[in-house]
Amino acid sequence: MKSAVLVDDEIDLVESIQEFLETEDIKIVATGNNGQEAVELCIKHLPDFLILDLGMPKFDGIHALEKLSEKNSSIKVIIMTGLLDEEHKANLNRFKIDASFTKPTSPIAIADFIKNN
Repeated sequence: MKSAVLVDDEIDLVESIQEFLETEDIKIVATGNNGQEAVELCIKHLPDFLILDLGMPKFDGIHALEKLSEKNSSIKVIIMTGLLDEEHKANLNRFKIDASFTKPTSPIAIADFIKNN
């Protein structure tokens, strides 16, 4: 079974995506609401995938990617965001991103990507 950490500051979105992915035999080992939690949870749980929003309070997704890249993480990264403007695209080019989805994101598309990767 593939595992994932799911991080977004929209709590209802996290809950609905988590519920759907788990019906698709994808184990959500932890959820968080900001980039700092993303880093901590990935270090603690070593999931196969990180599903990450970019625009979050305290510690955004870009900062989380910076910290995870320092750890030489092999976790596959799925970006799920409404912030794919040119500045964010340029920032994301610095990291290995395995997939990106624009909000509103289809949980089916995320599940299909995880199952096939």
